[in-house]
Amino acid sequence: MGYRDAELSLGKELAAVELVPGLAFVFMFHGDGRIREHALRNLGGPLPSPANVFAVLRRLNDWVPQVRNAARDAALRSLPETSASVIVPALKSLLPGVSSWLRWEESGREIFGAVLRRADVAEALLATVISSREPKLGLVFRELSRSQSIDPQLERVWREARLPHIRAMALGALLCGKVTLPSHETRRVWIDRSLDRYRLEPVFLSRDVTVRPDRLALIAEAARDRMAIIRKRAADGLILLRNDPDLRPHLEQTARRLENDPNMGVRERVAFFLKAQANL
Repeated sequence: MGYRDAELSLGKELAAVELVPGLAFVFMFHGDGRIREHALRNLGGPLPSPANVFAVLRRLNDWVPQVRNAARDAALRSLPETSASVIVPALKSLLPGVSSWLRWEESGREIFGAVLRRADVAEALLATVISSREPKLGLVFRELSRSQSIDPQLERVWREARLPHIRAMALGALLCGKVTLPSHETRRVWIDRSLDRYRLEPVFLSRDVTVRPDRLALIAEAARDRMAIIRKRAADGLILLRNDPDLRPHLEQTARRLENDPNMGVRERVAFFLKAQANL
């Protein structure tokens, strides 16, 4: 196909976006960035399906800057009018991989964050995190934890979530008083400067948790849990609070309960705690 034929074909496809109902939803996946951009520019009103939401948000990380800009504008137009029941399935698919997106700009991240902070969306996602055993929900919970709006729900997550590692994540945040997350940036770590060899590692950031639970009660409760990963978090809590003179007697009582725990990781943590207590 010559240049003239290619341009003619392009013109026909661009025109078809405006003439054929629903074609814009399909052409968001087109191989030509000009057509993807035009498709996004022609979106308006609430999006009818999770696949459409997925496509718009995914294009925030498109390799073509003009497409990213068009996706940003389409998201601002359409997502506020789109119901949470349509948005949430798309987010469940996108969130596990969003930390690896390298092309999107700050404006795109702000739009994505605003969608996550929408009350009905956040509540629906949280309900799924608590009630479901679907894979990769830990990554979904991690992304939800970027916002302080999740903090009042952390105790609910720790007690009610069906996946133990999600309960452990919530418990760890409550005990530490911080949430640590990978940022959307990487740093270069040199392996051999003379050979220009390096690897990219994620940059982590942390934020303070805005709720102040009874950490002593949390540790005691977690120490009785049947899941080893939860008891490990309890032992981590012992180590974290080991220098508090007011809590020391209560912590030691919990430590003695875990001293002969069947899990090696728990026993090692408790041994460290008791050794530190003996040296005070």
